[in-house]
Amino acid sequence: MHTDADLIDQWRSGKDAAALEALLRRYETRIYSYLLRMLGNQHEAEDAAQEAFIRAVRQLPRYHEQGHFRAWLFRIAHREGLRIIQRRPRTQPIDTDAPAPERSPDRPPDDQLVLRDDIAHLEHAIARLPEVEREVVLLRTKQDLTFREIAEIQDCPLNTALARMHRALARLREWLKEPDGED
Repeated sequence: MHTDADLIDQWRSGKDAAALEALLRRYETRIYSYLLRMLGNQHEAEDAAQEAFIRAVRQLPRYHEQGHFRAWLFRIAHREGLRIIQRRPRTQPIDTDAPAPERSPDRPPDDQLVLRDDIAHLEHAIARLPEVEREVVLLRTKQDLTFREIAEIQDCPLNTALARMHRALARLREWLKEPDGED
């Protein structure tokens, strides 16, 4: 399998026009998935992903960060997501102090249903996180990016990205605590 740098070089040299398509297909699902979680709206995520790829293709001739293409592309997608968020009409802010929905005390015995209930509970808690903390969690857990790449995407120092993750995990632990007496 070709590396990102190989595909970029092949495309730039004009030897392989399909190299660009292969490069973008490699990331289309991951970028869309990230933007869907970031924006919470399928239509907006599709628009943001499309615009991110258009911007990336336009900027690719000037791309010189060999080995960091993934972070570069996610940074472009991240900025597109932020543009959409900024264009949204102002609505009532999310109450981050609101309790997460209670887990059903009478869970069905089916392990798959219990797992789905737990995942839904966790996703609700992640959605309640402040935006910058939620982004770090999603980029790390769903996209498997390094903290160095996350810091690059969020345009912040590495220690800031690490601190955001630490704060997010502390909030999630608090919100997802089992009621007393349960393990």
